[in-house]
Amino acid sequence: MTDELFLDKIKGNAAKLSFNRQRQLLTLIKSWLNSDERIYQRRGVSIPVKIVKEDRFFDEKIDNISKGGAFVCTTRHTRFPPDHEVLLIFNLAMEAEPLKVKARITRVSENGIAVQFNETDPRLSDSIEKEMQIKNA
Repeated sequence: MTDELFLDKIKGNAAKLSFNRQRQLLTLIKSWLNSDERIYQRRGVSIPVKIVKEDRFFDEKIDNISKGGAFVCTTRHTRFPPDHEVLLIFNLAMEAEPLKVKARITRVSENGIAVQFNETDPRLSDSIEKEMQIKNA
């Protein structure tokens, strides 16, 4: 069965469900999409980071990182609403110059913020790869 036929079959079956069941199905699909099935491998770290938001600077720590994003521990989570863009400035894997990365806040928790990298410093991917190799050694 092709992907297109498979999706058509899902749509047809979903259309037969009651409105409440359709809402439950949508919630389930959203939870699957937000699960820990990540595109990039994450690595636990403890890296000082400067968060720049609206010309204000916050000194925090990156708790885990991947090529796609990071989780930043912060006690100032209420100042960082979801879907806002921030600039992260941090060093990885013995980089001489700090990396400057634009990121979008995807989740806010009482422990910190999850961010998805938007624009990346060209060195970011290589630096994260080196950081993961160091942690695996």
